Order: sequence, then C-alpha cells, then structure tokens
Amino acid sequence: MSRFFALLSLFFLAVSLVLTVRTKLWKGFLGGFAVQFRLHHIFGLGCVMAIVLHVALEVLSVPSYQLGEYISLSDPGMASGWLALGCFLVGTGLAYIASWRFVIWRRWHMLLVLGFALAIVHVILFMSSSWLDRSLIGIFSILGLASLGSLAMRWRGSSSTQTFRLLKKEQLSASIYALELLPAANRPRASGYKAGQIVYVRFLQKGFSSSFHPFSVASCQFEPTLRLLIKGLGHDTSRVPKLQDGAYLLVAGPYDEFSIGSDIDQIWIAGGIGIAPFLGSMHCLQYKTFSKVRLIHFVGEEDNQALHAEIASLGQAMEGFSWTSYKVKATEKPEMAQIVNWARDMKNPKFLVCGPPRFMQFIRQKLQSFGFSRHNIITEEMRP
Repeated sequence: MSRFFALLSLFFLAVSLVLTVRTKLWKGFLGGFAVQFRLHHIFGLGCVMAIVLHVALEVLSVPSYQLGEYISLSDPGMASGWLALGCFLVGTGLAYIASWRFVIWRRWHMLLVLGFALAIVHVILFMSSSWLDRSLIGIFSILGLASLGSLAMRWRGSSSTQTFRLLKKEQLSASIYALELLPAANRPRASGYKAGQIVYVRFLQKGFSSSFHPFSVASCQFEPTLRLLIKGLGHDTSRVPKLQDGAYLLVAGPYDEFSIGSDIDQIWIAGGIGIAPFLGSMHCLQYKTFSKVRLIHFVGEEDNQALHAEIASLGQAMEGFSWTSYKVKATEKPEMAQIVNWARDMKNPKFLVCGPPRFMQFIRQKLQSFGFSRHNIITEEMRP
C-alpha cells in the first residue's frame, strides 16, 4: 500500500505540474483557466496527502529499534525523501497566503519545484526492478519536467511573446489607467486580441522589473489597438503613471477565459478593476449584437466617474442592456439581491465574474447557494 501511495503522489504531482501550462488545448477540455487552476490546486493537495500517507505507512511498518536509521539524513535516498516532504509541506502551506505579492509568492513556490527534484531522486534510489514501476516513474517524471520547462519559458518571456509600444495612456480613476498599445513590428493593427482573453505583460522601460503580469483585454478584436486597464497595486503597476508614450512592452498570449456567445442572456459581475473584460465586450457593440445583458460593478471608495461615464456611453447603443454600481467598503460583502432579481427575469443566464480572487470566490459560492448551477458561473482566473 505504501508503494501505491508513492506512485499516486508522483502521478498527482505530474498532473498538477501539467495543469500549470497555459495552452489553448485546455480550452476544449476544461473550458477555461478557472477550472484549470482549481484542478491544479486539487491535484497538488492530493499529491501532498498521498506523500503523507506514504510516509506514515512506511514509518508504521518499521520496527521501533530501526526507527532511528529510517529518519537518518546520512543516506542519500532517505535524505532526499525527507527534504522533499518538507518542501511540499512548507511550499503548499505558504502558497495559500493570499496577501503576498506575486514575486514573493513565486519565490516560495519554487520550494515545490525543489521538492519535485528531490522526490525524483528519492524514487530513483528506491525504485523497484518492476518494469511497470520504472515505466510509470519515467512517464510522470518526463511530464513534470516538460511542464516545468514550459513554465520557465513563459516566465522568461521566450514563449509566444510580441513586442508592443505604448500609443496612449489615459487616467480613468485615482489608481486605474487605460493603456492603448500597437505592435512594435511593421503591423498597423493589434489583431487577434478578444475581450474575455487575458495577456501577460512585461514592461521594458527602465525602472520596471522583469516579471510578467496578467491583465484582461479591455478592447474588441476588431479595433486597431490592444487596450488594457491597469490598477496600481504592486511594484510595476504602481509605476504605470511614469510610463512614457512610445515605451515598449512584451505581451504573451492571448489566452481564452470568457467565451460566451452573444446570443445568451448574461449577467456581468465586476469587482473593481474586474470591469476590464466587460468594457472590452461593450466596445464590440458596433460590430455585433448581444442578447439581454445586465452589468453590476462593485467599487471601492475612489472616484470612478470617468470609468462609469464610458460604461454609460457605450451602454446607450446596447439594446437590452442595463447596469448599476455599488460602493462596497473593504470590510463589507457585495450585496447579491440585485443579481438574483435580474437572474430570475432572464432565461437561464450565464454569470461572468471578474475581480479579486476572494471577491470571485464569494460571488461563486453565493450564487451556488441560491441554486444557480456552477456550470453557468464563469470566473476569470488571472493567475501567474
């Protein structure tokens, strides 16, 4: 049984690593990154649980007089196993600290990569002569290593990136800026970027880090420019006001998330900067028509007059569209009554939710508690 849990943990780990790869292939199988990352977390936790069970069964099977030898770090095989266990426990636990900045979170998350490497060393040193065991361990290891290679390429910006230059910068509120970008290459249009997709952006101007940051596409695919809404929250995004016209940016993607047909009744639920993909959809009104759409924007205390003026102006051209906004303090929960009333007057509507992770989690859980199917609730997971 201990051997079974050892192989099971390696399988869960390999699948969890594969689910970190951002590829359009996942779109057809999973329907978007929201499901992909939830599965990534489930398999990751399953891996840790299987490892703990494997270790517990091994310890229980060892006579008490040999226990000291079992926990010794002098043997490479034992040392790699215990160190791997420590990396997985610490790395998984720290991954759930939501208040950390992405750069710090990513550094601690590297413990899981180290744990994977140590686990491979451990299983190789203790691998049985069974051809089945060797084959399974080889397959799981190759899958995990290939996924880590893809992840490293994305973080370094060497995979599916395009250079853009800043055409225009507009301040929409005290902390939100709209950037309009054009390809730096000899192309007059930024084609192929749809509202509901996300891109990863690295700022190339001096003073910015080398990290990529996720943003929603806030423009229509038929428009000549790629538009992004950025709120100053971290090291790089807080420096956006200093970004100069003509500055260069690396853009990776796009990656699909929202892809609901315009002929379906929809309720758009935005939290703060989560309004971006819905603004992009509204920019497509001159090119296509929508069925009944309701938008609710939950905002903080800052002035969003310019942002809401744009929504009102675009909404005038949209038949069957209505919207409202609510101010919500940081200590308060969003009010759901308006959303539920709208949904009851619509035909099996889809709920599109975008905003901070805890906001989306709250909305998703509340909607399900009101009896709405989880299959009709789609969230935009802008994860690293």
